[in-house]
Amino acid sequence: MPNKPLVSIIVPAYNAIDYIDSCIKGVLAQTYDNIEVIVVNDGSTDETADYCAKINKPGVKIVNKKNGGLSSARNAGLSVANGEYIFFLDSDDEIYSDTIEKLAEIAIEMKADIVSSVFCSKKELLGGSKGEPIVRELSKKEALKKISDTREDFAPNVCNKLFKRELFVGNLFPEGRLFEDMIVMVTAVMKASNKIIETNNYCYYYQTRDGSITQSYNPKEYDHIVMSNLVLEKVKSDFPSETNNYISYHAVNQLSVINKMASCGLYDKDIAKDYRRFVFRNPVIFLSENMSISKKIQIICSSVATPLYAKCFKVIKK
Repeated sequence: MPNKPLVSIIVPAYNAIDYIDSCIKGVLAQTYDNIEVIVVNDGSTDETADYCAKINKPGVKIVNKKNGGLSSARNAGLSVANGEYIFFLDSDDEIYSDTIEKLAEIAIEMKADIVSSVFCSKKELLGGSKGEPIVRELSKKEALKKISDTREDFAPNVCNKLFKRELFVGNLFPEGRLFEDMIVMVTAVMKASNKIIETNNYCYYYQTRDGSITQSYNPKEYDHIVMSNLVLEKVKSDFPSETNNYISYHAVNQLSVINKMASCGLYDKDIAKDYRRFVFRNPVIFLSENMSISKKIQIICSSVATPLYAKCFKVIKK
Protein backbone atom coordinates (compact mmCIF):
# COMPACT_ATOMS: atom_id res chain seq x y z
CA MET A 1 0.00 0.00 0.00
CA PRO A 2 1.84 3.15 -1.18
CA ASN A 3 1.70 6.46 0.72
CA LYS A 4 0.43 4.95 3.93
CA PRO A 5 -1.10 7.65 6.16
CA LEU A 6 -0.16 7.67 9.84
CA VAL A 7 -2.76 6.06 12.11
CA SER A 8 -2.88 7.01 15.79
CA ILE A 9 -4.14 4.23 18.08
CA ILE A 10 -5.37 5.71 21.37
CA VAL A 11 -5.48 3.31 24.33
CA PRO A 12 -6.91 4.73 27.58
CA ALA A 13 -5.88 2.66 30.59
CA TYR A 14 -7.07 2.76 34.20
CA ASN A 15 -6.04 0.02 36.64
CA ALA A 16 -5.57 -2.24 33.63
CA ILE A 17 -2.58 -4.31 34.75
CA ASP A 18 -4.49 -7.62 34.51
CA TYR A 19 -5.17 -7.30 30.79
CA ILE A 20 -3.24 -4.44 29.19
CA ASP A 21 -0.38 -6.72 28.14
CA SER A 22 -2.60 -8.67 25.70
CA CYS A 23 -4.01 -5.41 24.37
CA ILE A 24 -0.61 -3.80 23.74
CA LYS A 25 0.90 -6.97 22.24
CA GLY A 26 -1.93 -6.98 19.68
CA VAL A 27 -1.27 -3.33 18.85
CA LEU A 28 2.49 -3.82 18.43
CA ALA A 29 1.85 -6.85 16.18
CA GLN A 30 -0.05 -4.82 13.59
CA THR A 31 0.91 -5.54 10.00
CA TYR A 32 0.27 -1.88 9.11
CA ASP A 33 3.65 -0.26 9.71
CA ASN A 34 2.81 3.44 9.93
CA ILE A 35 1.19 3.75 13.34
CA GLU A 36 1.74 5.66 16.53
CA VAL A 37 0.44 4.16 19.76
CA ILE A 38 -0.74 6.55 22.48
CA VAL A 39 -1.29 4.86 25.84
CA VAL A 40 -3.01 7.18 28.31
CA ASN A 41 -2.52 6.12 31.93
CA ASP A 42 -5.55 7.74 33.56
CA GLY A 43 -4.26 8.00 37.12
CA SER A 44 -4.06 4.25 37.72
CA THR A 45 -3.43 3.11 41.31
CA ASP A 46 -2.14 -0.36 40.36
CA GLU A 47 0.97 -1.25 38.34
CA THR A 48 -0.38 0.08 35.03
CA ALA A 49 1.97 3.08 35.06
CA ASP A 50 4.98 0.81 35.66
CA TYR A 51 3.92 -1.44 32.79
CA CYS A 52 3.53 1.52 30.44
CA ALA A 53 6.96 2.88 31.38
CA LYS A 54 8.55 -0.42 30.35
CA ILE A 55 7.00 -0.58 26.86
CA ASN A 56 9.86 1.49 25.43
CA LYS A 57 9.09 0.83 21.76
CA PRO A 58 9.50 3.19 18.79
CA GLY A 59 6.28 4.96 17.94
CA VAL A 60 4.76 4.50 21.41
CA LYS A 61 3.83 7.55 23.47
CA ILE A 62 2.90 7.29 27.14
CA VAL A 63 0.68 10.00 28.62
CA ASN A 64 0.37 10.02 32.41
CA LYS A 65 -2.46 12.11 33.84
CA LYS A 66 -4.69 12.46 36.86
CA ASN A 67 -7.75 10.25 36.84
CA GLY A 68 -10.52 11.90 34.86
CA GLY A 69 -12.42 9.01 33.33
CA LEU A 70 -12.59 7.50 29.85
CA SER A 71 -13.63 10.68 28.04
CA SER A 72 -10.82 12.67 29.62
CA ALA A 73 -8.27 9.98 28.70
CA ARG A 74 -9.46 9.83 25.08
CA ASN A 75 -9.33 13.61 24.82
CA ALA A 76 -5.79 13.57 26.24
CA GLY A 77 -4.82 11.07 23.55
CA LEU A 78 -6.39 13.18 20.82
CA SER A 79 -4.47 16.24 22.02
CA VAL A 80 -1.10 14.60 21.24
CA ALA A 81 -2.13 12.51 18.22
CA ASN A 82 -0.37 13.21 14.93
CA GLY A 83 -2.14 10.64 12.77
CA GLU A 84 -4.26 11.42 9.75
CA TYR A 85 -6.57 8.71 11.08
CA ILE A 86 -7.60 7.82 14.64
CA PHE A 87 -8.47 4.43 16.11
CA PHE A 88 -9.68 3.96 19.70
CA LEU A 89 -8.95 0.77 21.62
CA ASP A 90 -9.95 0.10 25.22
CA SER A 91 -7.21 -1.49 27.30
CA ASP A 92 -9.26 -4.60 28.16
CA ASP A 93 -10.01 -5.37 24.51
CA GLU A 94 -7.91 -6.63 21.59
CA ILE A 95 -7.59 -6.19 17.84
CA TYR A 96 -6.46 -8.63 15.17
CA SER A 97 -2.97 -8.25 13.69
CA ASP A 98 -4.31 -6.84 10.41
CA THR A 99 -7.15 -4.71 11.84
CA ILE A 100 -5.54 -1.37 11.05
CA GLU A 101 -4.30 -2.53 7.66
CA LYS A 102 -7.79 -3.68 6.61
CA LEU A 103 -9.49 -0.50 7.75
CA ALA A 104 -6.80 1.84 6.41
CA GLU A 105 -6.78 0.09 3.06
CA ILE A 106 -10.52 0.66 2.72
CA ALA A 107 -10.23 4.27 3.89
CA ILE A 108 -7.51 5.06 1.35
CA GLU A 109 -9.05 3.20 -1.58
CA MET A 110 -12.53 4.64 -1.04
CA LYS A 111 -11.44 8.06 0.27
CA ALA A 112 -13.45 7.57 3.44
CA ASP A 113 -13.74 9.64 6.61
CA ILE A 114 -15.15 6.75 8.65
CA VAL A 115 -14.68 3.00 8.24
CA SER A 116 -16.71 0.81 10.58
CA SER A 117 -16.06 -2.85 11.41
CA VAL A 118 -17.86 -5.40 13.62
CA PHE A 119 -17.35 -6.25 17.29
CA CYS A 120 -16.95 -9.87 18.29
CA SER A 121 -17.13 -11.42 21.76
CA LYS A 122 -15.37 -14.66 20.78
CA LYS A 123 -11.65 -14.32 20.12
CA GLU A 124 -11.64 -17.12 17.56
CA LEU A 125 -13.87 -14.99 15.30
CA LEU A 126 -11.36 -12.13 15.23
CA GLY A 127 -9.98 -11.59 11.75
CA GLY A 128 -12.94 -13.21 10.01
CA SER A 129 -16.18 -11.70 8.79
CA LYS A 130 -19.86 -11.79 9.67
CA GLY A 131 -21.08 -13.73 6.65
CA GLU A 132 -19.74 -13.12 3.16
CA PRO A 133 -17.27 -10.18 3.26
CA ILE A 134 -18.85 -6.88 2.29
CA VAL A 135 -17.76 -3.27 1.98
CA ARG A 136 -20.68 -0.89 1.73
CA GLU A 137 -20.88 2.89 1.37
CA LEU A 138 -23.45 4.62 3.59
CA SER A 139 -25.03 8.01 3.16
CA LYS A 140 -25.14 10.19 6.27
CA LYS A 141 -28.84 9.44 6.57
CA GLU A 142 -28.21 5.68 6.38
CA ALA A 143 -25.40 5.90 8.94
CA LEU A 144 -27.50 7.93 11.36
CA LYS A 145 -30.39 5.53 10.95
CA LYS A 146 -28.12 2.57 11.73
CA ILE A 147 -26.79 4.29 14.87
CA SER A 148 -30.36 4.67 16.14
CA ASP A 149 -31.13 1.00 15.51
CA THR A 150 -29.75 -1.04 18.41
CA ARG A 151 -29.86 -4.19 16.26
CA GLU A 152 -27.28 -2.81 13.82
CA ASP A 153 -23.49 -3.31 13.91
CA PHE A 154 -22.93 0.36 13.01
CA ALA A 155 -23.45 1.24 16.66
CA PRO A 156 -22.75 4.52 18.50
CA ASN A 157 -19.36 3.19 19.66
CA VAL A 158 -16.06 4.65 18.51
CA CYS A 159 -13.91 1.59 19.27
CA ASN A 160 -14.61 -0.46 16.14
CA LYS A 161 -14.07 2.36 13.67
CA LEU A 162 -11.30 4.25 11.91
CA PHE A 163 -11.85 8.01 11.76
CA LYS A 164 -10.30 10.91 9.93
CA ARG A 165 -8.67 13.02 12.62
CA GLU A 166 -10.43 16.26 11.69
CA LEU A 167 -13.79 14.76 12.71
CA PHE A 168 -12.76 15.41 16.32
CA VAL A 169 -12.06 19.10 15.85
CA GLY A 170 -14.72 20.71 18.03
CA ASN A 171 -16.05 17.23 18.77
CA LEU A 172 -14.35 16.05 21.95
CA PHE A 173 -15.73 13.50 24.39
CA PRO A 174 -17.93 15.02 27.13
CA GLU A 175 -15.93 14.58 30.32
CA GLY A 176 -17.51 13.32 33.51
CA ARG A 177 -20.19 11.39 31.62
CA LEU A 178 -20.81 7.76 30.77
CA PHE A 179 -22.21 6.79 27.33
CA GLU A 180 -19.95 9.49 25.91
CA ASP A 181 -19.61 7.79 22.54
CA MET A 182 -23.18 8.60 21.50
CA ILE A 183 -22.90 12.33 20.87
CA VAL A 184 -19.35 12.07 19.49
CA MET A 185 -20.36 9.36 17.01
CA VAL A 186 -23.44 11.19 15.75
CA THR A 187 -21.48 14.45 15.41
CA ALA A 188 -18.66 12.69 13.54
CA VAL A 189 -21.14 11.29 11.00
CA MET A 190 -22.66 14.75 10.50
CA LYS A 191 -19.21 16.32 10.08
CA ALA A 192 -17.97 13.74 7.55
CA SER A 193 -17.29 15.37 4.17
CA ASN A 194 -16.12 12.17 2.50
CA LYS A 195 -17.46 8.63 2.39
CA ILE A 196 -18.72 6.59 5.34
CA ILE A 197 -17.97 2.90 4.87
CA GLU A 198 -19.32 -0.16 6.63
CA THR A 199 -17.53 -3.53 6.51
CA ASN A 200 -18.54 -6.77 8.20
CA ASN A 201 -14.99 -7.74 9.18
CA TYR A 202 -14.56 -8.84 12.78
CA CYS A 203 -11.75 -6.41 13.63
CA TYR A 204 -12.36 -5.75 17.32
CA TYR A 205 -12.51 -8.25 20.18
CA TYR A 206 -14.75 -6.90 22.93
CA GLN A 207 -14.29 -8.78 26.19
CA THR A 208 -16.83 -9.11 28.96
CA ARG A 209 -14.87 -10.10 32.03
CA ASP A 210 -16.00 -11.72 35.27
CA GLY A 211 -17.17 -9.02 37.60
CA SER A 212 -17.52 -6.43 34.85
CA ILE A 213 -21.31 -6.55 35.00
CA THR A 214 -22.27 -5.27 38.43
CA GLN A 215 -25.39 -6.24 40.28
CA SER A 216 -25.66 -2.82 41.89
CA TYR A 217 -27.10 0.26 40.23
CA ASN A 218 -24.67 3.08 39.53
CA PRO A 219 -26.41 6.48 39.54
CA LYS A 220 -24.16 7.39 36.59
CA GLU A 221 -26.37 5.07 34.52
CA TYR A 222 -28.64 8.11 34.30
CA ASP A 223 -26.06 9.55 31.91
CA HIS A 224 -27.56 7.17 29.34
CA ILE A 225 -30.70 9.30 29.37
CA VAL A 226 -28.80 12.61 29.50
CA MET A 227 -26.54 11.79 26.55
CA SER A 228 -29.40 10.25 24.58
CA ASN A 229 -31.43 13.42 24.99
CA LEU A 230 -28.43 15.50 23.89
CA VAL A 231 -28.19 13.38 20.75
CA LEU A 232 -31.92 13.75 20.08
CA GLU A 233 -31.73 17.54 20.33
CA LYS A 234 -28.74 17.64 17.96
CA VAL A 235 -30.54 15.49 15.40
CA LYS A 236 -33.64 17.68 15.65
CA SER A 237 -31.47 20.74 15.01
CA ASP A 238 -28.95 19.50 12.44
CA PHE A 239 -30.54 16.51 10.71
CA PRO A 240 -34.31 16.79 11.29
CA SER A 241 -35.24 14.09 8.75
CA GLU A 242 -33.99 11.49 11.27
CA THR A 243 -35.87 12.97 14.25
CA ASN A 244 -38.50 10.23 14.47
CA ASN A 245 -35.88 7.47 14.58
CA TYR A 246 -34.05 9.26 17.37
CA ILE A 247 -37.26 9.79 19.32
CA SER A 248 -37.63 6.01 19.28
CA TYR A 249 -33.95 5.59 20.13
CA HIS A 250 -34.33 7.89 23.14
CA ALA A 251 -37.30 5.86 24.37
CA VAL A 252 -35.21 2.66 24.15
CA ASN A 253 -32.37 4.29 26.07
CA GLN A 254 -34.73 5.46 28.81
CA LEU A 255 -36.18 1.96 29.01
CA SER A 256 -32.66 0.57 29.37
CA VAL A 257 -32.11 2.64 32.52
CA ILE A 258 -35.48 1.63 33.96
CA ASN A 259 -34.68 -2.03 33.27
CA LYS A 260 -31.26 -1.73 34.91
CA MET A 261 -32.81 -0.17 38.01
CA ALA A 262 -35.58 -2.76 38.10
CA SER A 263 -33.09 -5.63 37.92
CA CYS A 264 -31.51 -4.17 41.07
CA GLY A 265 -34.86 -3.78 42.84
CA LEU A 266 -34.93 -0.01 42.40
CA TYR A 267 -37.59 2.38 41.14
CA ASP A 268 -37.30 6.15 40.65
CA LYS A 269 -40.59 8.03 40.42
CA ASP A 270 -39.09 11.03 38.62
CA ILE A 271 -37.32 8.95 35.98
CA ALA A 272 -40.48 6.89 35.47
CA LYS A 273 -42.64 10.02 35.23
CA ASP A 274 -40.38 11.61 32.62
CA TYR A 275 -40.31 8.35 30.67
CA ARG A 276 -44.12 7.97 30.62
CA ARG A 277 -44.56 11.59 29.59
CA PHE A 278 -42.07 11.18 26.75
CA VAL A 279 -43.71 8.00 25.45
CA PHE A 280 -47.26 9.38 25.65
CA ARG A 281 -46.25 12.58 23.84
CA ASN A 282 -44.46 10.72 21.05
CA PRO A 283 -46.67 7.97 19.58
CA VAL A 284 -44.39 8.03 16.54
CA ILE A 285 -42.22 5.67 18.60
CA PHE A 286 -44.46 2.79 17.65
CA LEU A 287 -44.17 3.50 13.92
CA SER A 288 -40.40 3.15 13.93
CA GLU A 289 -38.79 0.54 11.68
CA ASN A 290 -35.74 0.67 13.96
CA MET A 291 -37.45 -1.24 16.75
CA SER A 292 -38.62 -4.83 17.06
CA ILE A 293 -42.23 -5.68 17.88
CA SER A 294 -41.16 -7.14 21.22
CA LYS A 295 -39.38 -3.90 22.15
CA LYS A 296 -42.48 -1.88 21.27
CA ILE A 297 -44.60 -4.13 23.48
CA GLN A 298 -42.06 -3.69 26.28
CA ILE A 299 -42.29 0.09 25.96
CA ILE A 300 -46.09 -0.02 26.04
CA CYS A 301 -46.14 -2.19 29.18
CA SER A 302 -43.43 -0.21 30.95
CA SER A 303 -45.00 3.17 30.24
CA VAL A 304 -48.60 2.23 31.09
CA ALA A 305 -47.79 0.61 34.44
CA THR A 306 -44.18 1.39 35.27
CA PRO A 307 -44.12 0.29 38.95
CA LEU A 308 -45.77 -3.06 38.14
CA TYR A 309 -43.52 -3.52 35.12
CA ALA A 310 -40.43 -2.91 37.27
CA LYS A 311 -41.51 -5.57 39.77
CA CYS A 312 -42.25 -8.09 37.02
CA PHE A 313 -38.97 -7.33 35.25
CA LYS A 314 -36.99 -8.10 38.40
CA VAL A 315 -38.79 -11.43 38.86
CA ILE A 316 -38.26 -12.42 35.21
CA LYS A 317 -34.57 -11.57 35.38
CA LYS A 318 -33.97 -13.80 38.41
